[in-house]
Amino acid sequence: MIEDYYKEQGAFLQEPVVVEAKPETWESDSTGLQSPTGVLDMMKTISADFAEMEATTRSDEETDQKTYDEMVTEESVNKAEKEQLIVDKTREKAKLNGKVKTWTDKLKHVVTELEAVEQYLKDLVPACGKAEEGEQNKQDYEDRKQARADEIEALRKAQTILEEAFKEKGLFLQKKASIRKH
Repeated sequence: MIEDYYKEQGAFLQEPVVVEAKPETWESDSTGLQSPTGVLDMMKTISADFAEMEATTRSDEETDQKTYDEMVTEESVNKAEKEQLIVDKTREKAKLNGKVKTWTDKLKHVVTELEAVEQYLKDLVPACGKAEEGEQNKQDYEDRKQARADEIEALRKAQTILEEAFKEKGLFLQKKASIRKH
């Protein structure tokens, strides 16, 4: 197509140029265009190089687009997973905050009860006598302990006497109840 156009026009069809003597500024021999179709050959080469570069570029663009699409899909999935993780962690946080509140309320209740028990024990000290150390207080404690032991023994004796006294007479305080009709 390009060839036909230029052949019809007669343009770029040159005879090879022959250089008789090598100029001093040349470092190597010039090969130049050796055929009358040299410009056309050069244009064919450029056209082939361009077609190859265009094909490579399109292939690279398709590969890059595919890679980009895969990355976007992967990151979308990653984002969705992280958003779900945020929802789960928020739910877990609310649950744990509820437990903290419950246990805080229980702690307040127990502390209040403990303070009440401690106050009660404090109030018992005057009723029971001071628990100071010393020989007199030790003696007072021994006396109170002995008095309790004596009282318990006296109650046991009284119980035994009562049981024996009423064994012989049968049931002392029990009477048969009779129901009268009116």
